[in-house]
Amino acid sequence: MSGGTASAGVLVVGAGVVGMACARALQRAGQDVVVLDAAEPGSGCSSGNAGVIATDHLLPLARPATLARLPRMLLDPDSPLYLRPGRLPGLASWFARFLWACRPAQVHRGTIATAALTGRALAAWEVELASAGASALLRRSGMYEVCEDATGFAGAVRGRALAESFGVPVEVLSGPELCSREPALRPGLAGALYYPEVAHVVDPLRVVQVLTLAFAAGGGRLLRGRATAVRTVAEGVAVATEAGTLTAGHVVIAAGIGSRDLCRSLGFDPPLVAEMGYHVALSGAEGRLGAPVASSAGGFIVTPMADQLRIAGTVEFARRAEPPDWRRAAVLERRAARLFRDPLQPADGRWRGCRPTLPDFLPAIGPVPGCPGVLAAFGHQHIGLTTAALTGAIVRDLVLGAPPGFDLSPYALSRFRG
Repeated sequence: MSGGTASAGVLVVGAGVVGMACARALQRAGQDVVVLDAAEPGSGCSSGNAGVIATDHLLPLARPATLARLPRMLLDPDSPLYLRPGRLPGLASWFARFLWACRPAQVHRGTIATAALTGRALAAWEVELASAGASALLRRSGMYEVCEDATGFAGAVRGRALAESFGVPVEVLSGPELCSREPALRPGLAGALYYPEVAHVVDPLRVVQVLTLAFAAGGGRLLRGRATAVRTVAEGVAVATEAGTLTAGHVVIAAGIGSRDLCRSLGFDPPLVAEMGYHVALSGAEGRLGAPVASSAGGFIVTPMADQLRIAGTVEFARRAEPPDWRRAAVLERRAARLFRDPLQPADGRWRGCRPTLPDFLPAIGPVPGCPGVLAAFGHQHIGLTTAALTGAIVRDLVLGAPPGFDLSPYALSRFRG
């Protein structure tokens, strides 16, 4: 952007999938919208995620089962969840809040709140992609949660009652039944749960690109620049950038891990950390899988993309973005290889991104406390792609003053006040 001052009805800070979904929803509702980002749209976590619209996702990661495994996993660099010991002092207060969120009563509330988002997610994406003329990017082929041994399979079968209690369809498949549906998987797997209502996109970056193209075609303005501070002013909300100041009636902070610094400039410090995840691309994979395959024990998902298989997953905690540790990507590749009948060849593609994560594993959607006109839309951790279109619809309703249709209090940023 050029120097000086510019104005808009709504300014969205962040051109990832959440930010662009917010911009499109607002634009279609007749709002004058500007999107600001220093990077290309979708170039962060939005491009490298697993591509799954996870309507099966119900339990927040902050729960007793995770807590029981935490000490062993955090210090094992090959585990799905890892924390370098030297980072622990800087994350101590975040983990204290994480422990608090693991209380059974809070897990129950968090599960209801997560299900309220993921249960509405697919319908929101169908509307969003149809409006952009990109419905072909979405595949409704379900997802398999694969278990390698009998113990894991028995636990998964016991856990299906939770899915069914929230109306999430699930089928139990034996190992032979699984391999008959997905012949690329190796014989000897114990079994799987199949979620027929899970969907996936064949190119997550392309999703953001088509939203951006539709936004521009509808008259939206996309500005390249880095927001450095936000403040409320008499005429609305002002966003300082390196090249000038933008003012708007409403500002939506959808800047991923960078959202914390913007909120701090407003006097509110959300407990947002970087949950670094990785992906590895495998070539020669066309037709290998008909649907995504997830391994809960391994902490990864294998998704059939347009021209490759993408193995995505793992959790590596840090206060902010840190240099990648590519050994984590190698772990993903080794673990995923155990699921397949034949070897797959690595492609020229590995990636690391930083999921923005709050300690209760619920996003922040709604007003920033004490800051009229400023809305949060960040902290979506593992369900950013899943819930982006719905988040956009919620933000639209908040700007318009329309009732959202369900309780938004679990996602209020004010839950971290004090």
